[in-house]
Amino acid sequence: MFWYVVIGLLVLLGIAAWVVYGPEHEWISKQWAWFLYFTVALFGLLVKMYWKVRKRGKFWALLLLLLVVHVLGYAPLLKYIPRAFLYLLFIPLEAMLIALIIKLALNVMPDTKTRV
Repeated sequence: MFWYVVIGLLVLLGIAAWVVYGPEHEWISKQWAWFLYFTVALFGLLVKMYWKVRKRGKFWALLLLLLVVHVLGYAPLLKYIPRAFLYLLFIPLEAMLIALIIKLALNVMPDTKTRV
């Protein structure tokens, strides 16, 4: 529990520092804001679905690798995604693909009792 609190506080501190000390005229674009929102939603859901294996280091390493691939894959495409609505089509497909990768890599199924 301690590490969850520490990580949460570090994220909040990083956001606060960026808001206070970041450039005022170069605020984040809408495409990046929506991308950030749906990325947090996607990986938050994945963590919730695989909460029973949260103590396995391989799970977190694989999830981090998938997050990096997700960001590197979408970053060049952001200028071609004009509306956030398109994420509603891509994110469920990506969630199923990531669940398949986790199943193949770790032989772990998501918790069927997880409520969204």
